[in-house]
Amino acid sequence: MEVGAVYTFTEPSQFWSELGDILLISPESTFAELDYALRSYVAFVGTYLDEYLRDPQDLDTALFALLQSDLFTHHTDRMTATLITLLTQPPIPPASSLPTSPVSPTPPPLPLTPPSIKDQHKDPRVQSTLFILLMLLLHLGLSNPLSPSASLRHSDPATTNSTKVFKALRGRWFEVVPVLLECVEESSAVQGSKEPAGEEKMVMPEDGWEERVGTAATAVLYEVCRVMRLGRAELALFKPHFIDQLFNLVESTRDASDETFNYTLIKLLIALNEQFMVSSLPPPGTHKDNGGNSLPPPIMPKIMHENGDGEKREEGNLVLKALKEREGDSKTFGENVIFILNRSNGTPDSLCVSLLILKLLYLLFTTSGTSEYFYVNDLCVLVDVFIRELNDLGEESEGVR
Repeated sequence: MEVGAVYTFTEPSQFWSELGDILLISPESTFAELDYALRSYVAFVGTYLDEYLRDPQDLDTALFALLQSDLFTHHTDRMTATLITLLTQPPIPPASSLPTSPVSPTPPPLPLTPPSIKDQHKDPRVQSTLFILLMLLLHLGLSNPLSPSASLRHSDPATTNSTKVFKALRGRWFEVVPVLLECVEESSAVQGSKEPAGEEKMVMPEDGWEERVGTAATAVLYEVCRVMRLGRAELALFKPHFIDQLFNLVESTRDASDETFNYTLIKLLIALNEQFMVSSLPPPGTHKDNGGNSLPPPIMPKIMHENGDGEKREEGNLVLKALKEREGDSKTFGENVIFILNRSNGTPDSLCVSLLILKLLYLLFTTSGTSEYFYVNDLCVLVDVFIRELNDLGEESEGVR
């Protein structure tokens, strides 16, 4: 492969042949050549994403071509670290503008907070690169909430890192999360139509790139929050305005033909709710026994945030706080939380989401100001779901019933 060339393919087979050539490496390849091959792959696939990989199955094939190649299986830890580095650094250009020599094996140290990428996000080529990087991380973690791809359910664990990749992301938390948050926020950074009252109505972008990248970034954040407990300093990166933005996005995507983004946003919100709950649990052995006669009080953790003057202030559960402040403005969130719970199908992911929803419901019903959050019709559906689930419990779950 001659990096830096502009490719003109007349049929898909030529694209797949070139993709295979990119992934061919010599056993004597240096670290610089390995990194260069990975960067070339990401740029190449990102450039031709909409042309040859519009079908989800084709995209899966291209992603697993990397994950199952010698380049990745023989150098998994290094390639995983390089993927995360590509995500935290300014996005690389498409294949036609890549340099013609391998990258330096010792890149300069990254700043704690990456530079803003808002202007770069407007370029669809950059958006496609970000999307490929995020999808690779999701596939590598054996979880892809963006499509029901059979290849994910039957992939070989030997060629993947499972939750290891999300632990690696956490290891560079203060580099990775600002980029992911910005990707999510950019998914709504589109001018909307003016309402009669003069207020701007949020709409989704016409080309769909911001939504695609935002969905993938939201899914990565959800997976990280789902598989491990975050510390208070890590949770502090989720500012109140970001939580509020998530709720705005849930409302703005209620009528979208593809419900994936909407439900992924909800999954992130309920996972963050649990993180805020767990963050203030007392140390083991310090909890006073209430004799088993009553439920414990709602958990209202305190998270430190800095205001505009640099002074630290405490915030409670930001998800619950946002719901209280948005009284009447989060109808879609409430409706879809119940809908997701109602259509739970017993898979591990579905059970995990249901448990997260139940924890949120407990807080809503035991907290002053949110106990009447749901509309009567929604409450009727919720009661029906509870009755059905209780009736479906087996004899071994009699104690739960």
